[in-house]
Amino acid sequence: MSESKSTESVYKQAQTKLKQENKRLHKELNRKEKALSETAALLVLSKSAKRSGGKGGRLIAYSDRQHYSALIDEAVDNGARQKLACELVGISARTYQRWNRGEGLSEDLRLHNTAPVHNQLSEAIKQEIITVINKPEYSALTPHQIVPRLLDLGCYLASESTFYRVMKAHNQLKHRAKGAAGQHNKPQSLKATGQSNLLVGYYVFIKPRQRAVFLPLHGDGHL
Repeated sequence: MSESKSTESVYKQAQTKLKQENKRLHKELNRKEKALSETAALLVLSKSAKRSGGKGGRLIAYSDRQHYSALIDEAVDNGARQKLACELVGISARTYQRWNRGEGLSEDLRLHNTAPVHNQLSEAIKQEIITVINKPEYSALTPHQIVPRLLDLGCYLASESTFYRVMKAHNQLKHRAKGAAGQHNKPQSLKATGQSNLLVGYYVFIKPRQRAVFLPLHGDGHL
């Protein structure tokens, strides 16, 4: 009787181990199938999608949103994780979720923003800047010099960078210092007209006195 109970106990233990091993293998098989499906889905997505590129906060047109969302949805349906699919397209998973937060795909509301830009420079200020920089007392000065002088007079029109930006837009970024603009002339070429007329070589500084020794270069290219 005891011998049959012992045999039955060994059989149950072996059956339990077999079930556990079967469960582990089945779980491992499912994991590998999911990984294979995800790899295939991401591969298809990489061939179909063109990365949006750029930094966060950039404006993405509604047609591009539709295109990216369709590709991501297809990749997710085929087994890819949403985060990896979004990264492959060039957006974050949070951006994709924000696009699809409502009933349908949302459009960038910045396209319909009619609020005025409060820090935008008016045309009147731009014209005043052009008038000031062309006055005789400022015509030879740079914005780095003009802005402090205007501040000394209690007048502030714009920052130095704004001055430069307005000047560039009106083609005013020319030589403004006194005198003619600096010229870069081509170095004068030398020509040998006789033997030992022109010496070419290297200066070698010899330590510790740092004495310079000139080593002439002969016509065959050797010292």
